[in-house]
Amino acid sequence: MTTQSMTAPNMTAQGETSNGARLLQQAQAWSQAGIIRKLDWMLAQFFYRQLPELTELELLAILLCSEANGRGHVCLDIAATLAQGTNQAQGSIQALPGRSELWQQADAGLKQYLSAYRLQDWLQLLQGSSLVSCQLHDQQAFANAPLVLAGNAPFVLAGSAHQPLLYMRRYWQYEQLIGREITRRMQAVPELAVASVGALLQGLFPQHKRAMPFDWQMAACALALRSRFAIITGGPGTGKTTTVIKLLALLQGIQLTGQQKPLQILLAAPTGKAAARLNESIAQSLQQLDVSALPLPEPEQLKALLPTQVQTVHRLLGARPDSRHFKHQRQNPLAADVVVVDEASMVDVELMAALVQALPANCRLYLLGDKDQLASVEAGSVLGDLCRFAEAGNYRPGIAAYLQDLCAARVPEQFVATEDAPALAQVTAMLRYSYRFKEGGAIHQLASLVNRGGTAVTEAEAGATMDPSENARSAIAVIKTIAAEPDSPVHLLQQSMSAAGQTTARTMTSAFAATPFGDALKALLLSGYKPYLTAVAEFDPAAKPVQRNQAALQILALQRDFQLLGAVREGDWGVQGLNARIEQLLARHDLIKPQGQAWYPGRPVLMTRNDYHLQLMNGDIGVCLAMQEQDSMVLRVAFSDGEGGIRWVLPSRLHGVETVYAMTVHKSQGSEFMHTALLLPANSSPVLTRELLYTGITRAKTRFTLIYDNDAVLASTIAQRVQRASGFALV
Repeated sequence: MTTQSMTAPNMTAQGETSNGARLLQQAQAWSQAGIIRKLDWMLAQFFYRQLPELTELELLAILLCSEANGRGHVCLDIAATLAQGTNQAQGSIQALPGRSELWQQADAGLKQYLSAYRLQDWLQLLQGSSLVSCQLHDQQAFANAPLVLAGNAPFVLAGSAHQPLLYMRRYWQYEQLIGREITRRMQAVPELAVASVGALLQGLFPQHKRAMPFDWQMAACALALRSRFAIITGGPGTGKTTTVIKLLALLQGIQLTGQQKPLQILLAAPTGKAAARLNESIAQSLQQLDVSALPLPEPEQLKALLPTQVQTVHRLLGARPDSRHFKHQRQNPLAADVVVVDEASMVDVELMAALVQALPANCRLYLLGDKDQLASVEAGSVLGDLCRFAEAGNYRPGIAAYLQDLCAARVPEQFVATEDAPALAQVTAMLRYSYRFKEGGAIHQLASLVNRGGTAVTEAEAGATMDPSENARSAIAVIKTIAAEPDSPVHLLQQSMSAAGQTTARTMTSAFAATPFGDALKALLLSGYKPYLTAVAEFDPAAKPVQRNQAALQILALQRDFQLLGAVREGDWGVQGLNARIEQLLARHDLIKPQGQAWYPGRPVLMTRNDYHLQLMNGDIGVCLAMQEQDSMVLRVAFSDGEGGIRWVLPSRLHGVETVYAMTVHKSQGSEFMHTALLLPANSSPVLTRELLYTGITRAKTRFTLIYDNDAVLASTIAQRVQRASGFALV
């Protein structure tokens, strides 16, 4: 069957309208139904106008590749997408319960198109298409693959004949850049002998303070010394910041021992909020760092050589307004010997490519983060892809022997593999003990249960025998048992949302009366917000600046004690609707007095973009307060300056802010709250995933409340994983 003769089901090649034009008509309907974005349809239209000879299958490839990018995939996994067309697997477009009839009809129509083509049909057409450069191979070869392809084809066909991957050209280049730079930096650094670092490592990890039987923080430091690239991953409270501070102290200690100049170390995080949180963690870790046992003439001087300031990755690279380009790149690299990036799970493939391009040849790159958290908002899940060996360890015998020499303890047998184990595993360390959550405590149990899909073992340990849906349903009973335990910090709150699930933002006001907060939810919200709003009411607007700043700091601390998280933005059960409804609830109980104004005392606001002039970053939270200036009362917004003080800002200067009684789980990454409440909507959707639920749970320090409508959506959320297609296959 030739490509030109292919037609979609129930279509013929005759008539005035070509198959390509008919496909675009169908695509418009898919766009209107929400199956694809309008952008995807318009992109296919653009190519069709430029090249009217394009076949139906080429246009379908353009549509689906664009749609995949829009949902965070680096590329289109063609085999998985075709499997979806025959209902064999979940592919590019996800069908979930709770969808409208129009959506389901459009989904069925798209699946009909997909079922009309075999994998061989796609390969035959795409390899001969003028739109596509072909880079098919049996295995990803980052060291030898070209970074610049001949010609100007906008798409690249890579992967293998069994798993072909269709990329937009720039995403393929991003992936190649990252893979090549990481592969090069994974080569062992020969000049660091075990004997020269053993005493320093033993001094930073005294025998009586090590975790037993094997200290993974110590092992992470030892692994990171071996090469110019390493990953340190672990759940919340496992000590990633403490570990990296000791690693940096170790590196600087080696410099001092060898009488070499100190290393230039730069610290970065993806968002302003994550950077501020890392600043706080580093200050705490430095205060607790004990260097007295180090074999140095003046051990305390080592602390002065450790970095204390964290900046966003964009600021580190020198972001240029209205441009995708940065000041620092290959021709103008960073002045750094070591770069550390925290919360690396939030770094997308484009930003990671920009970062690795800006590193000097001999610069070390260390990535920190929780591999199980939500991936970046933009395309790619770089940290998750790179951490695929972390759980199992997979250390070669030689690496295990190296760790035993430095750590004076044997690597547990289950984490030791054979000599042909992946090279990436040899530079990856997973911290496995949580200091924030008591091992076996309720929040730890819940997070672990969700992270494992409702089972007692990981998917890698269980193999292909797992039934995600069945395991997730069984997990509901376990979750209810955890919540029912006496004095459990985990609470479940069922709230009817079904009627509201059919509303939109436009009908939100009328939906309030039809779908009110239940008594239990009202009580939760009022008790959560009352402490900080009471402090706002007691705030003395005429107090002296020092007392005023102290009171504002206390209000900000109380505001962080409780945070409601939402899974989605729109609708009356999304964060936009929740914020409006909570505002009304608080006003009815006289906790706030908006009086029809956007700004009022007590309003909590979240920065939604960086404002370098105001020194406020995306994710910063402030509270509006009334204060007296001369003879009049004025409103000012109080933000923490990260150094124990307050930054006061005029509300009129804040253009990128939104009310934040509720925030999305994505926005909460890098933060933690004493009591976190997470609200899941009534119907399943692609955003309701295991990673989202895990991320929400692990924002809680002492108490977690899950608000949900029904067990089916909760089970669906646990079963559904973020699976982003990419071509990373570092070995």
